[in-house]
Amino acid sequence: MRKGPGRAPSVVPKERATPEIIDEVRTYEFLTPVFGGGVKVEGQHKRADPVTPVRAASIRGQLRFWWRACNPRGCRGVEELRAAEDKVFGSTAEPSRLTVEVVEQPANYAPMEVLAGKFDAAPGMEEIAYGAFPLRVEARSGAGGTHGVLHRFSGPWQVRLRYPSGAHDDMAAALWAFAHLGGLGGRTRRGFGAVVEVHPATASKSSIEDGWASHVRGLQVPWPHLPAWREAARALVVRREPHWQNGLAAQKFLLGKLRALRQGGLGRRGGGTRKAGRSFWPEPDEIRRLTGRAHPAHRPEHPVHAFPRAAFGLPIIFQFKGEQDGEPAPTTLVPRGHTRWASPLVLRPHRGPAGIEAIALVLEPRVPDEVELRGKRERDRWQVKRALSAEDARKTSPPMGAKAIDPLQRFLEFFNE
Repeated sequence: MRKGPGRAPSVVPKERATPEIIDEVRTYEFLTPVFGGGVKVEGQHKRADPVTPVRAASIRGQLRFWWRACNPRGCRGVEELRAAEDKVFGSTAEPSRLTVEVVEQPANYAPMEVLAGKFDAAPGMEEIAYGAFPLRVEARSGAGGTHGVLHRFSGPWQVRLRYPSGAHDDMAAALWAFAHLGGLGGRTRRGFGAVVEVHPATASKSSIEDGWASHVRGLQVPWPHLPAWREAARALVVRREPHWQNGLAAQKFLLGKLRALRQGGLGRRGGGTRKAGRSFWPEPDEIRRLTGRAHPAHRPEHPVHAFPRAAFGLPIIFQFKGEQDGEPAPTTLVPRGHTRWASPLVLRPHRGPAGIEAIALVLEPRVPDEVELRGKRERDRWQVKRALSAEDARKTSPPMGAKAIDPLQRFLEFFNE
């Protein structure tokens, strides 16, 4: 009798390994007032959301941005970045395995008025009003309404995050940058809505320097990113002495420095008073040349033909007093081929190990050199430049100082003067 073939051994499908899920809760506070933050916007009034001022979607957006800025996976191109980002944060084709849940909201809310009258700031709020200028209702003839306000939230708030263990390094980088450099709401690059982590996890880095060296790849890529640690000394200035009483005081210092350089103190004759004299920067006179319009007492005299303050971000709207007396109509400076370019300069109150300090940080890449000035009419367009030569910089004094050519580098120098 022939023996039949043996029975084939059964094959048990190998179960797909389920990645371990990291589940953690992080606690934060706001160091500075929030600019907007709610989902409802009515003109210049950035309404607060008294029920859910901290939104999971906003935190996810911040984590995405700072993950790209750190670039922990070392991506070198946009397509490579997109593929890596989809793995960490999900996409329309692949659901995210990262969940963000706000489990506790700030305890208290209070509005903060920073603007008064048609042109003034509330008492003691001159520097903050400079940074919060979009809240101002334009003083048109016959226009009514009230200015917008900032929103102060006090007390801790908590976020619960769940993500695969394979994304640990990605989230460590994003969470480090968010806690030290990020914020929520609008105008975070001017210090509004700055956050600080309370009782940070043992795995988090305690200082900017340690975290930067650990989490930032520093590759030269086309999206906004942090430079390599060996180059950070040229892009990051931390002012620790004296320590400020609170985040708002540090923000006043930061915005006061920017205001002094751009249009007050160093920037204008007269020290930035309401009746300050002509600007030491070349843009106003160059606009007068391009448009062919100038008040008889304000004929162009600045020898430089450039728009260096574009380095601080675009668009810039230039408005002259006395249009009816011959001065130029409003014009807008934009990057060539774009409508805006976010400021590469980040100003940030920060709680360090010894107290509140002030940070000035420059992201890469910077604003393009080729910019365009636009008037009200379609035909009123001029291709202009922003960069200064060494000779131009010497002629743009006192704001550019004696050595700097780049306005951003000049600001970092001025930051510690």
